[in-house]
Amino acid sequence: MMNNEKHYMVHIQGGPEPETPSVATRTQNWIREQISKLVHSSSDESISLRGAARNLDILPLLNTDGNRWYGVRPNGELLSFELHAPHCECTEEDQWKRATVLFKASKDCPQLKPLVASAPLASRPCSRCGGSGEIQLRGESVPCICGGLGWVPPMFDEMDKKETRTENKPYS
Repeated sequence: MMNNEKHYMVHIQGGPEPETPSVATRTQNWIREQISKLVHSSSDESISLRGAARNLDILPLLNTDGNRWYGVRPNGELLSFELHAPHCECTEEDQWKRATVLFKASKDCPQLKPLVASAPLASRPCSRCGGSGEIQLRGESVPCICGGLGWVPPMFDEMDKKETRTENKPYS
């Protein structure tokens, strides 16, 4: 048996059920519970968030600029949306952006960790942090520009190379 072999669970209708739910089911249920808690909350701080959570069936995760947020649905879909209706929601398709948002959110909510994608084969280790996800700034560890993932999409490598070439040119 090879170590790289993947094991898949097969569900046979009428067959025995696993004793515990899968990671996907637990994550989905946790997100649903958190949305429900938020929607039924009486906190004045969360009035706007409650409306978005109810209308979009979404768990708000990260505020991007005051009115625009990222949130996750129970099915794992990551959306950006405006806090107030109409929410102008938009599915986040960029794999790196999805991973960075979910990674940041998983720091406060470890239950979201299964949604953080692994580095795709075309990605490269971040040249700034060497793949650790953190850099030292004034003697303190802080998240790197890679969002703490330790990897960047290939286009970042090209932008970094171009930036380095431009910085090394003397001014005319």
